Amino acid sequence: MTETTTENTATEVTETKVCRGCAEALPITEFRLRRRNGNDRMNLCRICHNDRERHRRHRKERELSRSVAKNYVRKLLRREGNPDDLVASSVRQLGSGKKLAQAVADYLEVAPPRIRVGYGMFVLDYLCKREQREKRQRQNR
Repeated sequence: MTETTTENTATEVTETKVCRGCAEALPITEFRLRRRNGNDRMNLCRICHNDRERHRRHRKERELSRSVAKNYVRKLLRREGNPDDLVASSVRQLGSGKKLAQAVADYLEVAPPRIRVGYGMFVLDYLCKREQREKRQRQNR
């Protein structure tokens, strides 16, 4: 449970609350309002809340790139669909070809040996050649 204290001074009354993240007593204005109840404040100060959200978003992005890379490699190895379409859909999900190449490289580091040794270089080589082809097409426009 959080503590709320009131300090009386000669000119003003300042409410403080203890943050559960950093355990500091801060002014009540350093705590975000809850969405459900407009008068209630969160238990984390703005700085601690922002740090936790930043870490959560980063973790979520890593998990997305890992699953996209895994699906991409599996579909490419099973020859499901056109490779260019697989790359296009994976790039759309991750935002860029570089992110896809990095995600595939990261996945291949922990992939089973038969995938890593047998097909890993094929997949990365295909991505590099496709990236070079797209650069040439952009330069020719």
